[in-house]
Amino acid sequence: MTPAHLARAHRKLQASFPMGRVLLGGSRAFGEAKNGSDADFYVISPPLLHWLHRSLAGRARLLKTEYPMLNVMFIPWSVFRSGRLYVWGRDWRGKAYQSGLDRRSVFRNSLKLGHLALLTGDSAKAAKCAATARAMLKDAPDMSEPVFSSAFFKMNSVSGSAERRDVKAIGQELAKFRAEGKGFLGFSFANWLAYNLHFIPRLDFRFLFLNPDPWVIKRLERGEKMDRYVFPIAVI
Repeated sequence: MTPAHLARAHRKLQASFPMGRVLLGGSRAFGEAKNGSDADFYVISPPLLHWLHRSLAGRARLLKTEYPMLNVMFIPWSVFRSGRLYVWGRDWRGKAYQSGLDRRSVFRNSLKLGHLALLTGDSAKAAKCAATARAMLKDAPDMSEPVFSSAFFKMNSVSGSAERRDVKAIGQELAKFRAEGKGFLGFSFANWLAYNLHFIPRLDFRFLFLNPDPWVIKRLERGEKMDRYVFPIAVI
């Protein structure tokens, strides 16, 4: 995907969701993209417009047929502001925006994504998730720069490398960090609400009487590929 194609896709997405803020994130925003890297976009929706934007997700799907490497995630402003999902990205003019960072939520998400990556054979991604979980157990990271850059992963990897390929060792690290971070895995009303708002309209009521994240993590550790349950957020 050339820079010109990327800029064109960004402008089209912003035009499709004019009441939201569309940010380009990930390796493309950090300037660390390799050949074949996906283009990760985030649609940050103002209060009351998130569900409208999700109902218009067909616009993003149509653009994805033109640019298959495009990924679009719809994020409510409240999630962006609180940092329950960390985002750093640039708008179509190049201005940088950074969300808050809720260490508890990022830790839980890292465990889920790390185990899912192991199940799908992406050990490099799993190693980055383990590094993130490890960092969240320490002091809050420096927010003056984008948090999840290559330097961050290199500094926080247990092995000194974010490209570890030892699947068994990565799985052991994730299990170790889960045990050390028990305090981060207690009941969260925001997490419970996010899961139920996402799945109840799909007639899936399993999370009504569950603590969602620990439930998902345990099943991922057992080898159950529960990708649809990792994030209760719309991703195109």
